[in-house]
Formats: sequence, C-alpha cells, structure tokens
Amino acid sequence: MSQKLVKLFVDDLDGSEANETIRFGFEGVNYDIDLSAANAQEMRDTMRPFVENARRVARAAASRTAASRTAGTRSTSTTQRRTDLAAARDWLRAQGETVSDKGRIAAVQLEKYRSAVTD
Repeated sequence: MSQKLVKLFVDDLDGSEANETIRFGFEGVNYDIDLSAANAQEMRDTMRPFVENARRVARAAASRTAASRTAGTRSTSTTQRRTDLAAARDWLRAQGETVSDKGRIAAVQLEKYRSAVTD
C-alpha cells in the first residue's frame, strides 16, 4: 500500500484553497497571510494606493538597527538584571509559586511579577 501526503494551503480569509502566501508589514510588525488568487489580487488592489505613495525602506536598515542595538553597551547592567531576578524570585515565592534558586524563571511567572510590580 502506498501513501501520498498532500499539504493543502487554506485561504486565511474565506477557507478556500490558497494559491500563495503574501508577506507584508504594518506598524513595525511583519505578517504572512495565505490567500487564494482572488483574495491576493483584492489585497494588492486595496494596498496599491498606499504602496504607491509610501517610501520604501531598505531591508539593510533593519539589520543595521539590530547590529547597533547589540554593539553598544546594554541599558541594564548584568548586576541590575540579577537583582531584578532575585526580587522576582522572592516575590513569586511570597505568592506561593515554586521557583528554583538558579536558572530561568518561567515567562508566565516573570509576567505575573512584572505586572504586579508595575501596577
């Protein structure tokens, strides 16, 4: 017996078969959307006036930004981050959470701590 595995892409808007994936960015966030040919054309037609009047940004600018972020000094020192993590561990334990003495703190727990501290 033979098997054939078929990967079917589904249009994210209407559930029909998707013919292509469109990548776009909006307000600093990149997105991918799978669309049928008709919906892809509708998106292009809708976006055309905005794209025609926008300034194109080179991709290299994004990598320079990322490089400059890591090249300089960090805004928060390692000692400060350790102090923050120690405070988070103390606070979480006081709330009845189980936290190890070393290693990573779960993101859910850190978020719980940060939201309580910033309120």
